[in-house]
Amino acid sequence: MCTCPDLSYTVNVLAQHSMSPTASHWAVLDHLVSHLSKTRDACVSLASFSTNLHLWVDSSWGGDYEKSQTGFLITLRCTPIAWGSKPQTVVALSTCTTECLALCESTQHLTSWVKCQ
Repeated sequence: MCTCPDLSYTVNVLAQHSMSPTASHWAVLDHLVSHLSKTRDACVSLASFSTNLHLWVDSSWGGDYEKSQTGFLITLRCTPIAWGSKPQTVVALSTCTTECLALCESTQHLTSWVKCQ
């Protein structure tokens, strides 16, 4: 299985413009494909020294009129097992609110993943 959590946000943004991409979108896609071809032999392996499950969460604040962006990463044994990046569903009034919303949404992903195991 191939995983590239570092590309999650970029793929998310490109997907939003897939119906009518501009020249700049094609340039980003070209750069993305170049990056993938240069790193195709990179691999992810599970660390044997840690059995901890970690949830990493961050968000941006979109301001008064824009939706903020949420990103999360779940790691097991220091290895990414789930990740995501998407706009929040509401316009938050502060950075604290965006961080709390991001934590709530990411915790739902974590509990869903744990239930499946």
